[in-house]
Amino acid sequence: MMVKSDFCILLIDDDPSINYLNKLIIEKADIHANVCDRTQADEALSQLSEGIINPNLILLDINMPTMNGWQFLEKYHELPEESRKSKVIILSSSINPSDKEKASQSSVILDFYSKPLSIANVKEIRETLLNEN
Repeated sequence: MMVKSDFCILLIDDDPSINYLNKLIIEKADIHANVCDRTQADEALSQLSEGIINPNLILLDINMPTMNGWQFLEKYHELPEESRKSKVIILSSSINPSDKEKASQSSVILDFYSKPLSIANVKEIRETLLNEN
């Protein structure tokens, strides 16, 4: 079962090469989705609030300059309901157990994966999303 082609994934990571690699991995996993990326969490937040982007899924890095993933999530929760319909999965290089614990406490975060994303991760994510709907 494939995710619909009108499905949209937003990658938020300050490293453009990681975003590019993740796009390739999502494509190789045979996920039919529109994938966009932002290298600045504050820009992504602004575009979400303005309705410029409306992803079904956000893959969010934690450790970023200017606005980190946790700060993004705090502000994300303040958006109007129609602007925060996305599911969020943390995709981070963090090995800090408190980050995983914090992620498990959030109602909006579905899961926590370590970088780099893999085809197996993408397939797990797809199954999780299909089971959510």
